[in-house]
Amino acid sequence: DLSRLQARQYFTTNNLMMRIWDDTGHKVMFRLGDASIAKDWQRLTGITEFSDHRIMVTSMPYGTGAVMLKNEVHGDLDMTVMLQGNQIGQQSIALHADENGEGGVIVELHNNTLYIEDPSSSAPLFELDLFEFDGGPYVSVGEDELEGKKAKCRAIIENDSDDARVQEAKQELEYLETLRALSLAEGGEPYIPEMDIDDQDDRDLHIQITGSRMNVWLDGQLVADHVRIPDAAGGHIVLGSEITRDNERYSQTNLSDDVYDAIFRNLRISTPNGGEVYSYAEVLSQIETDVKFVDRAMQMLGQKTDK
Repeated sequence: DLSRLQARQYFTTNNLMMRIWDDTGHKVMFRLGDASIAKDWQRLTGITEFSDHRIMVTSMPYGTGAVMLKNEVHGDLDMTVMLQGNQIGQQSIALHADENGEGGVIVELHNNTLYIEDPSSSAPLFELDLFEFDGGPYVSVGEDELEGKKAKCRAIIENDSDDARVQEAKQELEYLETLRALSLAEGGEPYIPEMDIDDQDDRDLHIQITGSRMNVWLDGQLVADHVRIPDAAGGHIVLGSEITRDNERYSQTNLSDDVYDAIFRNLRISTPNGGEVYSYAEVLSQIETDVKFVDRAMQMLGQKTDK
């Protein structure tokens, strides 16, 4: 009964199979993808698919997923990758980890926040709220509430067949149009929308390590400049995924989401002087790169316009 699994459009094949396995206890066939790419990686936990220049790391139910590059990368490095997992959940990249995938330094997106972390410390080395990075908050709580009431009236006017309710909605809308809520500029409380597990994301990440310092660019902007990082535990790179626990409050439709897909697309690793260490990436033309930049700009503009 797949309807009981509440399958969503964003599920990868392995995400669905993991849920079926967890729900039934039956043996299932997971998808590996390109075996010639998979041979370069060691699975630590969860399931990973390598397809279409994407490394899709699916977590265990209520757990984690992790895959480690077999070739070690010591010292200075330069990495670019696109992160395409949903906002709710954790996509992580561990650098300079040991043979068990532990230690080093971790760069992660978790619940729409960018972190740089030292695994041995409870406090992040760097933290950036991506809602604010994208330009939010856009409106005040009062403005959002007022617009919500107006939207409800308009919906009744457009769709309700009861003349009395329509007339009442028209009168209420006429009254609401005379009101004005306190704006952000006037000191209104910022409106922070609650995230949903369906909210998808698409972030370009660029990481550079030089000595004991790390620089991180997000969507082409330098956001972390010369952050001091811990000593290397080794030369391993680990891509990880993890669900957000106790996340029922994030979903309007699903009671819970117990499997998460971290998606790493167009991964490139090189030395600072340009020597390629590893690449599983497509080559974009300049036109495709420009279109991608414009699409991202329009997306951000649309978010501001909607709010």
